[in-house]
Amino acid sequence: MIATIPLMIALLSPAQNTQSVLLRLNPGDGARFQYRLRVERLSEHRSGDLYFDCSVRQESPDDIMVTATISKLVVNGKDRTAELRANSRNLTGSLGWNSLSARSGGETGMSIDPAMGPQLMDIVREAGLYFGFFLPGKVHVGSEWQGMTTASGGCTSGRYKLAGFSADGRRVRLQVNNIRMYNGTQVGPMEMVVDLAHGVPTSVSYQFREHGSNKLSRITQTMTSSKWR
Repeated sequence: MIATIPLMIALLSPAQNTQSVLLRLNPGDGARFQYRLRVERLSEHRSGDLYFDCSVRQESPDDIMVTATISKLVVNGKDRTAELRANSRNLTGSLGWNSLSARSGGETGMSIDPAMGPQLMDIVREAGLYFGFFLPGKVHVGSEWQGMTTASGGCTSGRYKLAGFSADGRRVRLQVNNIRMYNGTQVGPMEMVVDLAHGVPTSVSYQFREHGSNKLSRITQTMTSSKWR
């Protein structure tokens, strides 16, 4: 009986996913999706939610333009969208990406007046889209690579790792470490779940401490709806 225990453990343990996948950003021309970006100032017990309505335009076979509009702002549970609109000339921005999910092409920014107040601006200044970064070849569980990412303060870089697959094999979980942040220090890995069919993250979450104050924050991007073409 004792000799059979290791065999029983092996039979009951889940098999490791050894498949290799080609990661590509391919949402399709005309795709639409919505993200909620939650900004939590954990040390100060306050939070805010930015809602982005996104649309995709295919610029070339390898390049897309993603246009994002802030449609709603909630701070500490209160809808502050009217104040945001009253202090903004433009709440729409566009960014280009290629099929490896690297920035490409032009970009247009939003225009928001900081006179709306420090508490609201503290949330709005975190506005941005969190996408991944992919290699030209196939990757598998344990693969690591250097690439671009977004973090508090803007576009930067980090070390990616393919950490696993979802149970149905339709999504991959990426971790991003060693992120070069402009205004803080990363706490733990950035966790990113990417839809394999379209290469778009369905969720992203990470924590960091601000330089100087050492205050802890968490930022979470969640896809709340999608319509693929």
